Amino acid sequence: MKSPDKKIDLEVRKNSGVEDILNSFESNPDEVYKVIGESPEAMSQLISIAQSKLEYHSGPLPSPETLAKYKEIDEELFRTIVSMVKNQSVHRREIEKQVISSDIKSEKRGQWFAFILFLILIAGSFYLVYLGKYFGIAGIISAIVGGIAIFINNKKTQAIEIAGKDKEMIENKPNKTDK
Repeated sequence: MKSPDKKIDLEVRKNSGVEDILNSFESNPDEVYKVIGESPEAMSQLISIAQSKLEYHSGPLPSPETLAKYKEIDEELFRTIVSMVKNQSVHRREIEKQVISSDIKSEKRGQWFAFILFLILIAGSFYLVYLGKYFGIAGIISAIVGGIAIFINNKKTQAIEIAGKDKEMIENKPNKTDK
């Protein structure tokens, strides 16, 4: 059974502020809920206090405070976490290097095949013109126009990709005020 002194104490504290109510919460939570329920102003202040305590952390490692707590618990656990992050970072960079290298090789191969196909089309068109089939001129013209169109399209695509990456970098740039 709860003593009436605590209830009276809480009623007095109701008028003194949210901080006192929060301090009373651990000792007598049921009474604190009653006081907050009777005072909408106290409830809104309590909610704003709770919202101001919200923190956000982003990154490969936990926040420095969390890391410090891990270190207090077990030094080896702290070292393991840091080691795992380092290993993952090295692994990610190696994978990115492989992907970039593979993309470059694929682009070069595609350019060589396009060039060979272009030469075959031009050579075949000239051969048709040599045989007196003047529609071979259409093949020459279409090969040249097609090559130019592909070149222009690739340049536009590259410009769009670069602009998109620039925009993404600007949007993802961390603020110094973020936690």
